[in-house]
Amino acid sequence: MSQRRIPGSARVTRRAVSEIVRAAVLESYGVTGLADADLGGRLRRWLGLGSSGVRVDVRDGIAVELFLTVAYGVPVAEVVRQVESAVRYALRRALGRELDALVVHVGGLDYRPSAPPPPAQPAAAQRADAGPLLGDDAAAVPAAEDRETEAAGSTEPAETAAAAGYPAAAALLASDASVAEGMQ
Repeated sequence: MSQRRIPGSARVTRRAVSEIVRAAVLESYGVTGLADADLGGRLRRWLGLGSSGVRVDVRDGIAVELFLTVAYGVPVAEVVRQVESAVRYALRRALGRELDALVVHVGGLDYRPSAPPPPAQPAAAQRADAGPLLGDDAAAVPAAEDRETEAAGSTEPAETAAAAGYPAAAALLASDASVAEGMQ
């Protein structure tokens, strides 16, 4: 295919550049969202007059200013490097132009627990599950010394784990033993 130039021009709006940058930023590792630069930015976003977190200037080349929130516990410098790389790549791929200036402001750290808390149980269920912690049911679970002496008499790993009070480990060891017997 020939690389013949066709006369004419293509114009890309600031809003289109902003959306390209926004997509690249939000897909980047460690970025939890875009922040507002100031109170005016929050007001414009609330009124639907502008997008938050991305400022684009296309007068003399492409200049981008970003306001991010980063996940807590992630190296901020690494996130910023990854964002810069993603934005440069997205603009080069979409527009065929290089980014002239990029400024990244980290507006805050966002802490989100990795797993939701377990559902709340009624007080009676909590009491029944608590066992020896409450003092009433101290005989329900044998003490560690009792489990160790019961387990000492067994030679099979699954029986030892079961006697020690670890039923899940016993089941796993028993299934491993049956697989090993089938292979012989």
